Parts: sequence; C-alpha cells; structure tokens
Amino acid sequence: MKKMVTIVLIFFILSCCEGEENAILLSNLNYLEIDDSGELIINRDYGFHLIENEKGIDSSFAMILIHGYGSLGKEWIQPIIELSSKSVQMYWYRWDWNQCPDEAQKQLLDSLLFFENNNAELDSLLIIGHSYGGLIAAMISEKWTGKIKLNIHSVAAPLAGISKVRILCDFEKEKYEVGPNTNLMQWITVQSHDNVFNEYKIDPQIVNLINGKVYRLSKVWDGKRLGHNRSILFITKQILKE
Repeated sequence: MKKMVTIVLIFFILSCCEGEENAILLSNLNYLEIDDSGELIINRDYGFHLIENEKGIDSSFAMILIHGYGSLGKEWIQPIIELSSKSVQMYWYRWDWNQCPDEAQKQLLDSLLFFENNNAELDSLLIIGHSYGGLIAAMISEKWTGKIKLNIHSVAAPLAGISKVRILCDFEKEKYEVGPNTNLMQWITVQSHDNVFNEYKIDPQIVNLINGKVYRLSKVWDGKRLGHNRSILFITKQILKE
C-alpha cells in the first residue's frame, strides 16, 4: 500500500510540471464566453498548467494561481486576463479539492519544490490562493524550505478550518507562523458579505498570524458587494499597483 501511495504521488508531481504541454492559451480566455472560459481552466488534469502569453516574459519570477473548493473557474477569468499585463510566467494549479488540508498541502509543497528544481532561472514566486486554495497556500508558508522566495496571497480563506473539514479531517488551526524566505498576506472579507462564511457563528478566516500581514477588505468595492469570489479581482488590482 505504501509503495502504491508513493507511485501515485510521483505521478502527481510529474504531471504538475508538464505545464507547457497542457498550456492554457490566454487568447482563448479573451474570446470565449465567461462560463466556457471557466470550464477551459477547471476541466483539466491535476497539476500546473502554463498560461501562455504572447507578450514578452520576465523570466525572473512567476505567478501561481490556486483555486478553491468547487470552483467553476470563471471567477478567475478576469483576474487572469488582467494579471497577464505584468508579462510574467503564470501557472494555473489544478488540484483535488476533496482532499484533507494536510494531504493537499503536502502535494502542493512537493510540487512546488519539484517546480523550483526545474525552473532554476526563477528567484521568486507570487502565489494567489483563494478560499480552500488560500488555506493550503497559507499552510505552505510554515513549511517552505526552497531557495525561491515565496510571496503568498491568501484570499477569503478559512484558515481556522470549517466544520466539515474539522470533522472529516480532524483539522483545526488557531495560529500560523510564517517561516523564512516567505511572505504571507492574508486578505479577509467581511463575514456578513461573504456568502460562503456568513452562516458561521465564528468567522473561519480569523487566526493568529505571526510574521505575516493581515488586510481586511471593505463591504463594498466600486459600488458592488465585495464578496467571496469578487475578492480575487480586488486583490488582483492591488497586485497590479505594485
């Protein structure tokens, strides 16, 4: 059984890094309907998928985008198109959201280390993880041992765990301590305006974050509710200002 698990994990890591063979064409996202574009990025094998950009690429750093539980993909389309203006390598990380956090985090960590070994020209990675994807990205901030610097944005993520995950996975966290060579920025939505978290008595986004930065979003942005999915676009706009 242990040998079988090892084989599956090796296969997953190898598939994670075949980004160019499984590339997403940015031009397709521009011209397809939003629902079709969402299906294009979410209906993929697990692993990294390069988002091909016809513009010149700065090869010194890359961006990795990590979706949340049950994602339809379409909440990422406008952010991806806008982030492409930075002219950097960009990868979509498709993963199995039915995994428990510890297992998903371990696969992400192994995949990132393998990715680092195959991209020696990179000196940093900017990671945007949303919802459950933001949870596993935040967990990476405590365990990263690679040489590449990680700048992680955890967006609208239940870092404390939610009831289903606590019961099925025995997972609950009150504190995150960001390790060396890593920056973690947590972006917290207003619970009452987040349609994923507004039914919980206690906001699952709230934890003690040590050596990281916490940003609290407003209720409204640009005249519209700033909720769970729209928070991705808001953070995109902030990143583009840097």
